[in-house]
Parts: sequence; C-alpha cells; structure tokens
Amino acid sequence: MTTKYQDYKMDLLTHNITIDDSGVDLSKAIYISCCYGLYIEGNLVVTFPYFSEQISENADYKEVVNKIYGQYGQVRRVALYMLSDTKQFFAVPKIKRALINFDNRDRSRDQIDNKVTKTYPATIKISFEDITNNYSFGVLHKNKKSFTFMPMIIFNSELCSPNIRQGFFALAPYLKSGDLVTGNWYLDMSHSYNNTRMFKITHFPAHLKHNREIHDIPCFYDYLIHHNLSKTSLKRNEHFFFNDRAIKKSIFIGEPINFDWFGREFGYWIKGAENQVLRLYSGSYTDKGISPNLKDNY
Repeated sequence: MTTKYQDYKMDLLTHNITIDDSGVDLSKAIYISCCYGLYIEGNLVVTFPYFSEQISENADYKEVVNKIYGQYGQVRRVALYMLSDTKQFFAVPKIKRALINFDNRDRSRDQIDNKVTKTYPATIKISFEDITNNYSFGVLHKNKKSFTFMPMIIFNSELCSPNIRQGFFALAPYLKSGDLVTGNWYLDMSHSYNNTRMFKITHFPAHLKHNREIHDIPCFYDYLIHHNLSKTSLKRNEHFFFNDRAIKKSIFIGEPINFDWFGREFGYWIKGAENQVLRLYSGSYTDKGISPNLKDNY
C-alpha cells in the first residue's frame, strides 16, 4: 500500500512536476522554517535562517547573506524540513517553474477557468542533511537560565569550507542572541524530549559562562516543537473553505508535511471561481508582511 506522500508524488507527474527525493518516503516529514541555501555547482551546502531576529534588521541581514555567500555560489530560497523518525533535515528549493505548474494544477482541479498557462517539466530536487559529519556551528538562544542551540544545517561537509564557516561571523549578530557557538551533535535517546538532537559544545562565549559548567545543549528546533508548539493553537488549526475545499491557512514549525503547501512554503496565491484572489502566508509571515520574531510564539 502506498503512502499519501507517494500518491501525491505520482499525481504531480501528471502536472509536469517531478520530486527527486532519492527514493526516500517523506511521509513523516515535519516543517521547520524558511531558509536561505548556499548552492555550489548545483549542490546545497548549508542553510541559514531566512529572517533576522529583529524585523527592522531584515533588509540588512539579507544584504549580508548575499554579499558574504554570493561569492562562493548561488544563494537561493529553500524550505527546511525534518524527518520525525530519524531527525535528519532536508531542504525543498523554491522552483519558479514548479510554482507555475502548481498554479495550473489548482486551476484545473478547481475548474476555475480554461486559460491554463503552458507548463514545462519542473524538478524539485530534495537535498538531505550530511549526517556523515556531526560538526555544527550556529548561535545561542537564551531561554531564561538555560540555553538552546540553533544550528546552521550542513548538507555537504566537503564543500562547507573553513571560509564558508568563518563567513558566518558576519551573520551571527543578526540571529537570536548573536553569540556564535560551535559543537558536535548527537541524538540523545534518553532525553526527556525523546530522540532530541544535543550538542557537545567546543566553543562557548566566555562572557556567558559566569563560572558555570556548560553541559550539552539541546537543539533550538526540538525545544521549540516540544515546549512551545505542542500547545494546541486555534490559529495553527485554522482552515477555510475556498473553491469547495478545506484549505489550511498557514503552516507552522513542527507541523506534518502539508500537500497544499509543499514546494510553496514561502506562500502562494489562490484564485477563486469569481476571480477573487487570496494570498496565503507561511507561519513566518503575517497578513501585514514578514514577521520573523519567534518571541511572538512564546
């Protein structure tokens, strides 16, 4: 028996969309966030958060990302997911041609109009985190008297050169506490969160130690999912009927893969039978635009 994801993947083939997932069933995927991804010769190397910690600094942050990493390759928009059973991350790139095909699929399915744009073959190539090397770098997130670690996800250890890692010094001040941390990750099966990604820290900011012994630190994403987002929110479950279909209004970190949103995680337009058009935003957005500050969720 096939899974819903496998059925979805087969259906997309009829709309000129191919998902290159290396044969991995993504049924157990959960959404994490929107990111920038550095591609070198077509290979995803590392991802960085799409938003700065402070909304007022987002334009500057974007400029720094492109200035620092544009010299090594191509900076593209990707959506970050995690396989809930293995805790391995994977990335879904934003493909313009696929977005056009998705739009045509929706119009055909919802019988909106006959003016369907010509489609061309589009491939969504899934990139999986490189788990052969457990080195990690990222920033601290202060959590009252404790810390969590928000890692930059490495997809190709060989291409993630020392220069690329050092370039992160320019990005760190825009993210979370702004304190750069390095360490080695492992999965802690005995942790109270169960199967949590933990980090043995190799570099910790001296000004934050306060003569304390720093123990292994949990992953920010695991913490957020288990502590903050486990609480049911009406907003997270909000659906509305449009074209006689129930559509999830948005997606948020920790939620299962959603096939209305897959490949369109940065948001998309949807057209109604009476030519009304709605804009759907992911959980990193609001109806007024970008709202990256996760403090709003605490």
